[in-house]
Amino acid sequence: LRLKAIKIINKYTIIKPNRFKKIIYLSSSSVYGYSGTKPYSESAQVFEKDLYNKNKLNIEKIILKNNGIVLRLSNVLGREMNNKTIVGDIIKQFNCSNIILKNKSSIIDFIDIQDVCIAIEKLLLSNISGVFNLGTGKGVKVESLVKKMLSMCGLS
Repeated sequence: LRLKAIKIINKYTIIKPNRFKKIIYLSSSSVYGYSGTKPYSESAQVFEKDLYNKNKLNIEKIILKNNGIVLRLSNVLGREMNNKTIVGDIIKQFNCSNIILKNKSSIIDFIDIQDVCIAIEKLLLSNISGVFNLGTGKGVKVESLVKKMLSMCGLS
């Protein structure tokens, strides 16, 4: 994993300013940490708490140095989404007698993949650069999310 991340960073370090009209990098809101209860501003403190976030932030710097756009995505939901997300973790446990969560009091923001695509399209047509958070701005308590999902599936 570390070698792959280094190759990705090295690939982006050779970006030439005039080679692309616009560069949009899909980063993650995880760079802010996981303890917030309110939406973060783009200027909020970021944390290199693990290799994932450290690599995200390093690539962000390269993109910004080349007048690109960094989108810090909240949790993206969609039809073909990765099952290694909080929602996937909950669904995998539907057949269990208890759903085990790392932190049921966490507050998480979600955004639909279609909304992400619309935002990317608009940014491609714009003349802006910088860091932008992309989410609904409405956090959901994980415990409430589990209850809602169980109810929607008739499993409450």
